[in-house]
Amino acid sequence: MALPSNRTEFLEYCMRKLGKGAIDINVTSHQAQDRIDEAIEHFQEYHDEGSERAFISYQLTATDITNKYITFSNLSPKPLGISRYISTKSAKGGTSFFDVEYQYMDSHVHSLSGAQMQYYYFAMQHLEHIENIFDFHTAINFNKHSTKLEIFEDWTTFSADDYLVFDAVVALSESTSTMWTNKWLRDYTTALIKQQWGDNLSKYEGLQTIGGVTFSGQQILTSATEELERLEQQVKDFEAAPLGVFIG
Repeated sequence: MALPSNRTEFLEYCMRKLGKGAIDINVTSHQAQDRIDEAIEHFQEYHDEGSERAFISYQLTATDITNKYITFSNLSPKPLGISRYISTKSAKGGTSFFDVEYQYMDSHVHSLSGAQMQYYYFAMQHLEHIENIFDFHTAINFNKHSTKLEIFEDWTTFSADDYLVFDAVVALSESTSTMWTNKWLRDYTTALIKQQWGDNLSKYEGLQTIGGVTFSGQQILTSATEELERLEQQVKDFEAAPLGVFIG
């Protein structure tokens, strides 16, 4: 059978892997959906294929400047972590009459050909180098569970309608990505559902049915827990996202 391409097919895949159709898997549909949510959350936050880098642009409002923070719900898409913000007001880029690049272009636009274009490139590289030396990254305070994104900056330097760009990490979307085909996510979700199954059966440990079958949920629970520990260690050792962006 083909690999799952949506949530419904994904759940069926995991249940078949546990033996659905041959034996009864004693979990409710709500429990199974909860375990999928847990697996996706772990995948998006810790697995290097569960998230991606994104630059999120945001236009400041007068309310933001008054509050001296940005309401987190206004950012789209919602980031898992933010490493820095980039102001569109830079020493080497923009359209302002007082901007360095604007002045350079205005003075040299008629001669920017041949060797002059090479000179322009190195001039812009030099301006960027100067900016990196003197423009220290402003500290920010971000937590994905908070309602505020704080920037420790002199807010009088900002104006309403200014744009900020956030260098962020965002979770893969369930609807627009192929995350359902990821082998680690499939195995981890199956192990979580198996653990739930074992936990359910362990409440009736040793109980014998009319047909003489004895419940042994503890064995299933132990096996699932060992699988989860192995998969979580696998992420830590081989598939964790690289350092550089703090997950909030």
